Amino acid sequence: MHVLITGATGFLGSHIAQELVANGHRIRALVRPSSDTQYLASLERTQCVTADLHDHKSIMPHLDTIDAVIHAAGGGKVKRTTDFYHQNTHTTQELIQSIRKTKQAPKRFILISSISAAGPLKKPVPRTETDLANPVSHYGRSKLEAESVCRSIENQLQLTIIRPPVVYGPRDSKMLKVFQGIQKGLLLKPPGKAMSIIYGPDCARAIRLCLEGNQATGSLYYVDDGDQHTWKNFGYAIRSAIDGGAKRKRLLTVRVPSGLIYWGGALNELRSRVTGRSTLVTRDKWRDGKQPYWICSSSRIQKELGFQAKTSLIEGVTETLNWYRNQGWL
Repeated sequence: MHVLITGATGFLGSHIAQELVANGHRIRALVRPSSDTQYLASLERTQCVTADLHDHKSIMPHLDTIDAVIHAAGGGKVKRTTDFYHQNTHTTQELIQSIRKTKQAPKRFILISSISAAGPLKKPVPRTETDLANPVSHYGRSKLEAESVCRSIENQLQLTIIRPPVVYGPRDSKMLKVFQGIQKGLLLKPPGKAMSIIYGPDCARAIRLCLEGNQATGSLYYVDDGDQHTWKNFGYAIRSAIDGGAKRKRLLTVRVPSGLIYWGGALNELRSRVTGRSTLVTRDKWRDGKQPYWICSSSRIQKELGFQAKTSLIEGVTETLNWYRNQGWL
């Protein structure tokens, strides 16, 4: 297929592009003029085109000859709360508008949403696709609104929505600080009790299966590695990978109080207003981070599309660690 991807220069988007190219698909990556396209330029059958995701007229010319669209662009780093809706909801509205106005529209559309669109759980019972969504953050609400926008065209093409949990792996800059802290012997634990996670290349493979599958339009899928994790066992897996069989260094585990995250987020927001730079840790992140359970079940995508996560936690963090080291990040 000839696939248009938004967000292909991002962490997960780059793994999606890599997975599709490795399986014979052609890529047209929609990028900003300022985007770093070095990695995409190294992939075969990949073309980068410049467009503004906030202007459907800018997108329309690039839908020519496209069979499917994967919308992986979206934002978690913001200057203010309204940025979540600008980056996640409005870009989706403009992309859908461009498809509506294209004479030969793509036959498939995949939206990469988030478990935050569904909201957290109070008990350790994995979320399934039939559960009602109840997001608690603006980030989650903006993602759920993006899903609603996409559902307006589910009768015109094959729509699939996928909600990943925490995604980690090579090229992920957000998780780097966790690895750096553990390398120094310190693990900071957020308030949450358990979470689902998935290795980036595994998540990309699930998305490819959605692209190639015969699932019903409007299908919604969760995807994870099949286990429930805590930040503590995630941290100890990283420590094991860092030690590499050598005598283990002591790992100091410090629980971060919810209130500290709140005020840290407030300070970051103030700093963003002063400097004009976006930040990841905000009070909105606190709304999600203080929740007890962010767990989901990938049973449906396993049954309908045959997905199985191939990478264990220790394998995934080892691959990620090796990539960080090769890049000189650690």
